[in-house]
Amino acid sequence: LYHYSHGSIESVQMILNNKSSDNAIIVKYRSGDTYTWNCKFFDSYIDQFGIAVSFDGTKIFAQTWENGLFCFNAVTGECIWRTKSRRGITNIYVNDDTITVQLHDYAMQLLDINTGEVIKE
Repeated sequence: LYHYSHGSIESVQMILNNKSSDNAIIVKYRSGDTYTWNCKFFDSYIDQFGIAVSFDGTKIFAQTWENGLFCFNAVTGECIWRTKSRRGITNIYVNDDTITVQLHDYAMQLLDINTGEVIKE
């Protein structure tokens, strides 16, 4: 699990449940607030899992083994958007209003932070 704590989020922790598809995500803020939510999108076979957070602490971005990139509301766990790549995503870099993802074949994509739409590849 990779995670990048910037701004208001202190830590993000994922707890995989091997017996069901509900996995817990725990988001701790520097203010002391803690939010726990279940996430059905990840399962226990995930070999590589990357997490990044928005600077303002409102969004969590998660990359899965299936090449998907998810954007979640950091407090509620609601999936805001999901994108699929035809190639695997290996790294996530969060900017103010965009996300840059590195793909397995060393290509890069620039995504809109609010919609997940590809701006440039």
